[in-house]
Amino acid sequence: MWPLILFACLGVLWLVGIGILWQKRRIFFRHVWPGCWSWIALLCCVPPTMVAIVTQRPRPGYIYPLSLLLMAFTGVALRAIVSRLRISVRIRNSLLLLSGLVVMGYELRAAVGEIRSEDKQIARPLLGDYRRIEPYDDLFRDQRIVFASNTSRSADLLNYLGVRRKEGPRAVNLQETTVQSFVDQLATSHASILFLRGNAVNRPEIREWRASQPDNGWRTVANSDALADPWLLAKRDFEKE
Repeated sequence: MWPLILFACLGVLWLVGIGILWQKRRIFFRHVWPGCWSWIALLCCVPPTMVAIVTQRPRPGYIYPLSLLLMAFTGVALRAIVSRLRISVRIRNSLLLLSGLVVMGYELRAAVGEIRSEDKQIARPLLGDYRRIEPYDDLFRDQRIVFASNTSRSADLLNYLGVRRKEGPRAVNLQETTVQSFVDQLATSHASILFLRGNAVNRPEIREWRASQPDNGWRTVANSDALADPWLLAKRDFEKE
C-alpha cells in the first residue's frame, strides 16, 4: 500500500513540476542549457531501458538510467515548486535541504535493511536448486530432453540455465504421491533428466528405484544425502531406449 501512495505523491509532484517548468520554460531552458548533454544522455537511455522492462526481469541494474533520470527530474520539479512559494530564500533552501536529507535517510535505511537481509541468509529455494544443477548444464544442451522435477519450478530452472526455447527442452512438474504414480509420470512424460529435492529423495520407493540403476536406463549424475536438504540429479540414457 505504501509504495502506491508514494508513487501517487511522486506523480502529483511531477505533474505540478512540469506545469511550473512549462510556464517558466524560457528561464528554465536558459539555466539548463549549459548542462543539457547530461539530460540528453539520460534521455537516450530511456528507450533501451523500456525494452529491458518489457522483455527482462525488472532488476534495478537494468533500469538504473531511468531511475537516475527520474530522481534528477524529481529534484528539479521540487525546486520549481518551492521557488513558486512566497517564502524567504532561507526557508526555501531549508526545505530543499530537508527533502534531500529525507531521501538520503530512506536510501540509508534501505541499504541497512539489505545488509541485514543478507546476514539472515533468507532461503531462496529456486536459487539453491539452480546452483546445484548449474555445474551439470551440459546435460541440458540436448534438445530431445524432458526435464522433470518435484520442485514445481522446472520451467524456471531451465530458464535460468539458458536452455528454455520453444523447440528446446520441455519441463515437467512431478506430483509426489505414490511410487507407482511417480514411475508412471516418468514414463508418461518421457522424462530424460530428473531432479528431486527434499523428502522425496529418501522415500523407500525412490531408494528402490535408484537401486535398480542402471538396469532401468537411468544413472545418478549427482546427489546429496544431507539430512537437512537432500537432492538427486539423474539422467536417462537414450541409447538404452
